[in-house]
Formats: sequence, C-alpha cells, structure tokens
Amino acid sequence: MNNLKTEDQTLASHQDSNRTHKNVMELFVSQEVEQQRSQLSENLAKYIDPIEVATYALNRLPPLYACSQQGWQYQKLQAQSQFQQITIAVRQALAAVQRDPIKRSTPLIPSEETELQEAQAALAGLQNLLHQREVSWNNLANTVQKALTKTATEAIKQVLPKKARKNPIHQESKELNLVVYDWKDSIIESKDE
Repeated sequence: MNNLKTEDQTLASHQDSNRTHKNVMELFVSQEVEQQRSQLSENLAKYIDPIEVATYALNRLPPLYACSQQGWQYQKLQAQSQFQQITIAVRQALAAVQRDPIKRSTPLIPSEETELQEAQAALAGLQNLLHQREVSWNNLANTVQKALTKTATEAIKQVLPKKARKNPIHQESKELNLVVYDWKDSIIESKDE
C-alpha cells in the first residue's frame, strides 16, 4: 500500500487547518536585539543588521514553539526564565556581527510558506477592517468594491444636502434627488431629505 499522500490530500489537509506554529524565542530575541542595538553608537548601529544578530543568537538558544494561545503563554514563561541566556546570546551575536559589519551577504527571500502566512495575516486584517468574517480570497474584490461604494455613497449623501443649502437653485426644491448606483451599476432613484 502506498503511504505517500497525494497532492490533493495534502492540499485538503492544509486547507482544513488555519493553524500555524511560532517560535516564542524569536519574539524575545528580536526585542533583546533592539534593546542592545539601541545602546550602540548611531554610526555602529547602522551597520549592524538585526536579522543577522537575531539569527546568530537563535542558533544558540533552544526553540520554544507554540501552536495555541495556551502554548504561547506557557512558552513565554519559559523564555522569561531564560532571559539571562537570551541576553548573553544576543551580546555574543552583536560581537560576532561587529567583527565584520560591512560584509556582503545575499539575504534569503521569503519562502512560499512565509508568503502564505503573510497572505493569511493580510486577509485577517481585511476581515477586521471591513468587519466581515466571511471575506475570502474568492470574494475579496467584490467585498472591497461594495465597502468602498457604500462609503462613497454615504459621503456623497452627507455632502450634497449641505451644498444644496448653500446653493439657492436647490432651495426651490424641498427634496434632493440622488442617483445611486447599486452593485450591478443600474440606476436607482432615491429621495434624500
């Protein structure tokens, strides 16, 4: 029997889970790198790449991965108990990077997995911004178009009555006729008081 998953099975199992995993140690190391880097002279600090420092330090510290909020909180406590180790690892990393601050290296480009995580985070941000949990990549353009149209229509409704009060031509009529477009660009006549 073939134990290998088919591409469809792998894709289906990946789509079923929006879970991810994160290394708590990365957060603590990044904070410590910024804290120690801020204590360096401005001239030296501009030549120190915080990514290189963090990478050096992380390779000398134990990983603390979590995939749930409870795990994240637990791992944060573990990292706090290792604060002295983190401080020392970052100090050593700064010293190592300072030995050759102008060296040239080719940075890694984000992997497909990283890009997927960034895309998922962007979609979640749009869901929060639009206050619509049902937003997906499939309906994103349509949902954003509706939100923008709604916002523009509301803004026009607020501005036009004010202009009508200032303009004596419109004062002859008690009602202001607005032309509002629905989602299919057909005209709907509405009366706004």
